[in-house]
Amino acid sequence: MTVSTIRNFFRSIQVIHRFRRALISTYQRKRYGLKHVHRTCFFGGKVSVCHDLQAAEYSYIGPGCALGPKVEIGRYVMLGPGVSVVGSDHCFDQVGKPIIFSGRPPTVPKTTFCDDSWCGCNAIVMAGVTVGRGAIVAAGAVVTRDVEPYSIVGGVPAVKIGQRFQNAEDEAAHDEMLNGPVFDGHFANPMDQK
Repeated sequence: MTVSTIRNFFRSIQVIHRFRRALISTYQRKRYGLKHVHRTCFFGGKVSVCHDLQAAEYSYIGPGCALGPKVEIGRYVMLGPGVSVVGSDHCFDQVGKPIIFSGRPPTVPKTTFCDDSWCGCNAIVMAGVTVGRGAIVAAGAVVTRDVEPYSIVGGVPAVKIGQRFQNAEDEAAHDEMLNGPVFDGHFANPMDQK
């Protein structure tokens, strides 16, 4: 086997993988009745999402995610397995009435995951929070406040524990890429489960 034969073999596998993802993505959008989810958005398994979900190009929603109403997901966002957007969905201040019978408030705040942000496994994001551009939320964190762009947060409640890039020039260069045309790359291959 020559090197070019091996390269062609791996390219054909990538083409097959992309085609499979496109078919699955189309099925998922139709199954969940999602009209505002880009065709390149991919669900990693069974999820619980509302019909008003908005998701941009190359976003990923991991298995077991539970996303309430008014969630907007930007380009290249990754939500790990079990990420939840919760809260502000029950009236609890009606005297003489159990919460279960008190209904829901007329409006629910919008929750936003800005471009290129990443929420780790089992993170909980309270409704109405904005996870800033390029921010990272650690696995298991409970996010109760807005997350600054390019910051790394973790803990219960989540607090800033780091910065994604070392300097403002790196952030500016990354912003320039995110503001440009959609970057058509290759998703990471699924991890082997042996």
